[in-house]
Amino acid sequence: MSPRGDRPRIPADGGYLALTAFFVAFLLVSDIIAVKLVPVGLGPWQALVPAGVIAYPFTFLAADVLTEVYGIEAARRTIWLGFGSAAAMVLLLLAAVALPASPAGAPQSAFGRILGQTPRIVLGSFAGYLAGELSNAQVMAAMRRLTRGRALWSRTIGSTVVGQALDTSIFITIAFTAFPALGVAGVPVAQVGVIIVSQYAVKVLVEVVGTPLVYAVVGWLRRPAWERADAIFAAPAALRD
Repeated sequence: MSPRGDRPRIPADGGYLALTAFFVAFLLVSDIIAVKLVPVGLGPWQALVPAGVIAYPFTFLAADVLTEVYGIEAARRTIWLGFGSAAAMVLLLLAAVALPASPAGAPQSAFGRILGQTPRIVLGSFAGYLAGELSNAQVMAAMRRLTRGRALWSRTIGSTVVGQALDTSIFITIAFTAFPALGVAGVPVAQVGVIIVSQYAVKVLVEVVGTPLVYAVVGWLRRPAWERADAIFAAPAALRD
């Protein structure tokens, strides 16, 4: 028996690598743009949501596919890889902000304001990310056993309902809430609840709308590797013909 024992291996599969790259890319982009609050609303109902909401929900779609096709251990590896990548990005951004700026480039104040993420946003992002993504994968795997592999839509949406609830509430509370008694500025507590509900609703909506895409990707990845390769190489030939 090998020293690794029965530990599952990281899938050496192009689909797994592509999903992991997609997951990490959208995670990092969402972390960078999360400093911007965007007004959204319908009629009298108005709220603010971080701009990262246009990218971050897609990491849950990718995590759902990873868990469904490659298993919870593979999904956890990708989640931890994303965490490490985000931590490295924050350190590099802080180092870039600390470097002296040339008058010929962007103003140092603007550069630092956008890329020099505050410790609160970093802490909230990391805490919410781990709680949300890991719980999403765990619920997805548990529901797969309960449904015996049927009703994929119930697993993707159900896991997102739990994961995004934890992620959104933890991130918004830590990153944006004002604590006057502690001298911490931010968004008033009453408005924080509106932001949490608004962002949560948008994220769950993305999951619901993206469910057909999850079905398509899962179906594609479950095809034998040689069939996928034939389809990929056949596409350029069809275009040439």
